[in-house]
Amino acid sequence: MESTEQQMEQRAGDPAQQGAPAGSLDGGDVPLPGFPAAPASAKATPKTKRGIESRGKKSGMPISATSVSVPASIAAAWKDRARRDGANHVDVMLTAVAQQRALLPDLVREHQRQQRPSVGPSPDGVFVQRVEPKPEEPFVAVPLRMLSANVDILDGLVHEAGANSRSALVTAALASWLRPQAADSRAS
Repeated sequence: MESTEQQMEQRAGDPAQQGAPAGSLDGGDVPLPGFPAAPASAKATPKTKRGIESRGKKSGMPISATSVSVPASIAAAWKDRARRDGANHVDVMLTAVAQQRALLPDLVREHQRQQRPSVGPSPDGVFVQRVEPKPEEPFVAVPLRMLSANVDILDGLVHEAGANSRSALVTAALASWLRPQAADSRAS
């Protein structure tokens, strides 16, 4: 299986994958007949809220904005780890997922087992009823801006691990990856 980088290199060398000729609908410099030329300001590079292009845009890689929902305690530990390492949330998350990759199917299965409703006796003692697990803590949404290729890879890992969502995969990976580190920091 080729890496995304190898695929991009192949496309860069393939004339069929390169930009269309000038004057085409794919963004050539010459306006199409019947359409006015775009003003110079319209050709300016789009900026982020801070007025700075993201690294991915500078390198021509598309960026996706997404979010994951994780328990508040995991979000706090994730934030602390990012601050301690001088990294961003995306780098910490990708490291956790990569280092836990071999364990992901088991971690996800355990996480889903804990979220699954169980069967217990009803108040009358005759019948059984479904008992929905009560969340132990609130979930928080963590917004992320990451390379679209990494979002696609995460989605593949969701399928590979049998997770219900990106959030479930990330929660399982971070919970496992941060747990030993939290114990180490308490022991110090």
